[in-house]
Amino acid sequence: MQPTMSIPSISVCIITRNRAESLSQCLRCIALQTHPAEEIVIVDNSTNFATRDIVKEQLPSARYIHAPVPLGSFPTLRNIALKHASADIVAITDDDCYPQPSWLAALLRCYAPGVGA
Repeated sequence: MQPTMSIPSISVCIITRNRAESLSQCLRCIALQTHPAEEIVIVDNSTNFATRDIVKEQLPSARYIHAPVPLGSFPTLRNIALKHASADIVAITDDDCYPQPSWLAALLRCYAPGVGA
C-alpha cells in the first residue's frame, strides 16, 4: 500500500509600497485562484495608511505587517514575509503582479514530498 500524499499548504506573501490600488487588483487576482492559499501575508513599506485600509476592507483575514524599513530594502521585506509565513510552500509576489487564476495550482504541481525550491 502506498502512503497517502497530502497536498502542501501555500502562503502567498505580497510586498507593497504606496500602491494601494495596485495591491487591491493583486488581491482580487489572489482571491480568484483555483487552489486558494491557506494564508496571505502582506508586508507593507508604505508611507501612508491607504494600503492598510485596503487590506482591512478587502481581505481582513490577511496577516498585515507594516515594515518601515529604508527605501530599497525589498530583500529585507521579503525576509520579513518569510518569517511570518507558516505554510509548506511560500509564494512571494509584488503588489503590481496580477497572477492568473491557475498560478498557485501550477506551483503545486511542481512539488512532491522531498522536492523543494
